[in-house]
Amino acid sequence: MKCTIVGATGYAAIELIRLIELHPHLEIVSLISDSQTNQEMNDLYSFMNNKQFPVLTAFSLEQIEAVETDLLFLATPSGISTKYLKQLDDWKGTVIDLSGDLRLEKSLYEKWYPHEGVDAVLQKKQPTD
Repeated sequence: MKCTIVGATGYAAIELIRLIELHPHLEIVSLISDSQTNQEMNDLYSFMNNKQFPVLTAFSLEQIEAVETDLLFLATPSGISTKYLKQLDDWKGTVIDLSGDLRLEKSLYEKWYPHEGVDAVLQKKQPTD
């Protein structure tokens, strides 16, 4: 299964990359980082020099579709995933959000995070919707 990781330079993403590299059925086809666009992961993290990774790109639905991603991981800070989820509304792949954005109902999320919570309809959306 082809994977893309959004927020690829953060701690959660680095751990996710390590896990995906060990998985027999997952392949990383795209790494997205709006803050480190056009950089090489190996240049940013010397401990990754044994692996070849795609150059970091900015987020765009066209990029995700061009690399034929099946599975998209959002490894972004709290409050950022919502922005991407709205853009992915018609995308047919599966999204796994590693942030807190989809974990809590809107009112509880807003109690703990300094961001507006995700709309309940978007939060409960299933891959078949």
